[in-house]
Order: sequence, then C-alpha cells, then structure tokens
Amino acid sequence: MVNPDYKFVFTPSPNKKYNLVELTDGVNQRKEILWAGINDFQLLQCNGPIDELMADALDLAMAVSTADRLSVRVKDRRFNIFLSLPVWSISKFDNHFIKELLQKILFWFTGDNWAFEFRQKKGVRRIAELQTWMPLSSNESRVKEVALWSGGLDSLAGFLNRFKQNPDKEFILLGTGSNPMIGATQSRIFHKTRQLLHKTPSLIRVPITSSASSKLHRNSVQRSRGFVFMLIGAVCAIAEGIRSLHIYENGTGALNLPYTSTEVDLDHSRAVNPISLIYMEELLTHLLEEKFSIVNPFLFTTKAEMCGVFDSKELQSLIFETISCDSRHRKRPQQCGYCSSCLLRRQAIEANGIVDLTDYVIKAHDLKNSDNKSVAIRSMFYQSAKLKRALASTHPGRTLAREFTELGEVIDYLAENNNIEETIIMQNFVSLFTRYTAEWDRVISSLSKNLIDLSELETIIEAA
Repeated sequence: MVNPDYKFVFTPSPNKKYNLVELTDGVNQRKEILWAGINDFQLLQCNGPIDELMADALDLAMAVSTADRLSVRVKDRRFNIFLSLPVWSISKFDNHFIKELLQKILFWFTGDNWAFEFRQKKGVRRIAELQTWMPLSSNESRVKEVALWSGGLDSLAGFLNRFKQNPDKEFILLGTGSNPMIGATQSRIFHKTRQLLHKTPSLIRVPITSSASSKLHRNSVQRSRGFVFMLIGAVCAIAEGIRSLHIYENGTGALNLPYTSTEVDLDHSRAVNPISLIYMEELLTHLLEEKFSIVNPFLFTTKAEMCGVFDSKELQSLIFETISCDSRHRKRPQQCGYCSSCLLRRQAIEANGIVDLTDYVIKAHDLKNSDNKSVAIRSMFYQSAKLKRALASTHPGRTLAREFTELGEVIDYLAENNNIEETIIMQNFVSLFTRYTAEWDRVISSLSKNLIDLSELETIIEAA
C-alpha cells in the first residue's frame, strides 16, 4: 500500500501486558506513540489453554479495533489503513491468501482498504497464553453454547430464549469492547439475570484498552466491531473445545437494510449481517484448518418475537437494564428514544404489551420541530411502507429482492453456503417482514408521540 492514510505498527512491550503502537497519521501529518492491549486474563477460566494461533487472533482483534477507532474518516472518503503486527504463527498469517481474505472482510465491514504486515513475534508470552488455566466447569459431558453478550436487549432476549429451549445446556457468554460503561452494563445485566434464573451461566469479559489521549480524535461508530467481537468470541469457543459461536440478533437488525435511498446519520453497520458471519466462518475455518460455524438462531425472528420471552414482571425488569441507543448521552437519561436502535427497541417492547419503563430523553421533550430528531422514525416508517408494498405484490419475494438489493445478495450467499434453495430462504424473509410490518402498524401511534404528527404518515406512505 503506497502512502497509507493511517499506519499502525504494534510492538509488544517488555511488561507483556500491552503493545506499543506507533501511529503515523498521514491525514493530519503527525506521529503519535501510544499503547494498546487486550485483557484476556478471564480466558484462563476456559476449559483449555490459549495456544499460539488463538493468542495471535486476540492480538489481531485488538489491533484492528485500535486502528479502526483512531483512523478518523472524513464523510464518505475511502481510507487506506496499514497495520503491522507481530504474531507467533507467522506461517498462518504471512501468506497471500489470508492477507487477501482479511482485506476482503475488512473492506466489507468498514468500506476502507486495509493492508497487513505480519512479523515474527519474540519474547515472553502473556498470562493467558500459558498452559495453566482455571476451568469454569468440571462437567465436560454437558453440551456448551458460547455466545456474544453485548449488554443490549437482543443478547439478553436471545439468551433467555435459548436457555428456556435448552435448560440443560451450559451457556458461556462473551463480553468485550473498549467502553468501560458498556463493560459494567454487561456485568450488571449478567449477574441480575443469573440471580433470577437460579442457574449458573458463565460470563467471560475480554475488554480492549488503549492510552489514546483525549487529543486524538476517534470514530463514534466503529465499523469493524463485528469482526473484532466475533474473532474474540471464536477464541473463547475454541478454548472451550467447541467449533461454533452463537450470536443473538433479530432478523431485521441483522440485515440492517437501508431505510431510504438518501440517508443521514443512520447506522447501517454490517456487524452481524448474514454475509459477515459467512466471511468470518471462512477466515476461522482456514486458520483452524477445520470447519468453524457462526450461528444466528434468530435470523428469521423479529425483535418483538424475541422479547416474547419476558413473560413475568421479574424478567421484564431486566429489559430496562439494557442499553440499545446508538448515541448514548453522558448524563441521564442516557438513551435518546428517537434513534433507529431505540425505536426498534421501543417497538419490540410495546408490541408485546409491556409498559416501557426505560428512561428516554424523548419522554421529557417534544421534538416534533427538531428535524434531526425525527429523521429515524420517518425513515423507518418509510421502509415499513415500502416493505408492505412489496409484500402486497404478486411475487413478494422477488419484489423484495429487487427493491432491496442487499437482501437479494444475502439470499444468494445463504443459499450457496447452506445448500438451501433460494425460494425457501426467500419465503422465510417474506414471512419475517410480514410479521415485522404488522408489529409496526400496532405501535406507530405510540412511537410517533413527541416526534411527528400522525397526519404526516400518509405523506410518507405515498412517498414509499
């Protein structure tokens, strides 16, 4: 890569805990020295050691997360990011196929061009790489399921659904990220959930940390987070002796289809898109040289249907501990109630007849005259109207795939990689969106309050 916009060179520090990072910022013409690391100590609780390959995967996740966070983008410009990282398994990573695969995957996630240089790692190993570990469970006969645990409503609802379906299964939940507040949320919800269930699922947290000063600009949205979280989750699963990782995400959220053709300030990340899962399966399968699967059991389930599991006041109390907001406020209330993620959360809760006790900013303010606050609900209702129009056509599946080209691409990938007929997958998505739009119809009056006048909805329907 010639003249990268951002160049990151990672070097293990003598204390083994962190990496020194030399950042060359070609956009602002400056250099910075900082440190970054991944706290993998809790992985010692897994039922197997962290070998060289898994240690390298953790370092790769940390390096990509750090680079993505500090490579500040300008509008829609595509950036060139160069990353140099020492690894133990140099023969695994320093080959043309793996580098090209990483470039393809990260371009898919972030829209940027990435280039990699892998160097032979030397020196003392980190604690989690040693052969001494403290297993979480002594019952090796139990079937295990390792799943990502985000602190959001989907991960909570997904776990409760899976737990009720498989009460004898051993669940190991993996939390990560670089935000201490989210880490605290993940831990708090986990402990309250375990107390209510009187069972012992396990939580392993593997946070990413850095010394990036407040002077360094950072991305508010990290497009690589799906890559990073799945890679760390896969390491946890492998250490537990299984070759699959579960992700609990509702179907519409996983697809994250565009709401309109011209969108502003709406997050359409591909963190858990079905194609993202297929790409990560491909990477992990090649690194391991054996099949590794990433499973979302709720791809054809709406968020409201997932939330049907909250069938008691005790379980419903857990809902209001979760965080869904795209742009959390520093002061309370932290969740806005009007971004696309908050609206989908509110829709799912209210569609189940649950009184939403979440403290939202919108509860205290009338935002009808604030255009930037109502853009999400306008766009989401526009999408719902567009979906309904496609579903009412003679061939709803084909119309959906034509109107939403991203959906057509997902159907192609799922059919090819799962050996399932496209028509069957298409029928499942038709059913999903039929139920999803019906849920919207039930709650649109409530969701519109303080955001838009109901009289405007007819105009939006006509525009769709």
